[in-house]
Amino acid sequence: MITSAQNTQLQEQVAQCPSCNEDTTFTYRGEQRWPERVAQALGVAPEVQLWICNQCHTTISTPESKAS
Repeated sequence: MITSAQNTQLQEQVAQCPSCNEDTTFTYRGEQRWPERVAQALGVAPEVQLWICNQCHTTISTPESKAS
């Protein structure tokens, strides 16, 4: 399930994109939430943040617990 950002304030982070290898800005797009049993089976966090590369539009995810 993907939920959109509830906050209207634009959130951005600068990092190197793993797809295009550019130092670029990533824009926060929302959260993806997994049922606990599914997350455990997949070995992922139950909630991850979704970010989009402003250069190549690749979507990456970061675990909620590690988000800054």
